[in-house]
Amino acid sequence: MKKPCLLAFALLISTVVQSQDTIRLTVCTNFWKNGEPITGATIYGGNQSQFMQFDLDGTQHCAEFEFISSEFGVDTIITFYADYEDEILRGIDMLDVLKLSKHILGIEMLPTFGMLAGDVNKSNSLTTFDIVELQKLIIGFYQEFPQQSQWRFLPDYFYPNLNPSNPFSKSLIPNYITASELKQYAR
Repeated sequence: MKKPCLLAFALLISTVVQSQDTIRLTVCTNFWKNGEPITGATIYGGNQSQFMQFDLDGTQHCAEFEFISSEFGVDTIITFYADYEDEILRGIDMLDVLKLSKHILGIEMLPTFGMLAGDVNKSNSLTTFDIVELQKLIIGFYQEFPQQSQWRFLPDYFYPNLNPSNPFSKSLIPNYITASELKQYAR
């Protein structure tokens, strides 16, 4: 029997390592539901002056980015996003719509990452509009979500600080990190 994946969103999980003037960043693609790696994605990252692309094969789920910190100003924004040539409906079905409905009605709460994944229209809340967008995807009206990709970037230092009952109470970083944050959270 197929184990339903609540929503097929993935998280780009990052780990930062800093040595002298070089910042090394590992960005990995994982399913939010169970943390399993998503192999074969393409991960993009950088800023306006330096942008990199990593095409991961069927065995890889992490990409290593390396930036020279002196090339960035404190407020430089480094953007990350991913692309995956798999069917967007992989793991999504009407059971997901039901679970999202139960959450909105207060019957059965979704886990923290489930709430982030369920925000289909990127409004930083879960509403019936998210259900409608998900239904449109399931019936084939959409080939992709109009308001967001199926990916969200969450740096690993960021998600422990999320409020489990309302992850939207803290301003989310949907697809970027600043150079000063990279330096601040480097291990």
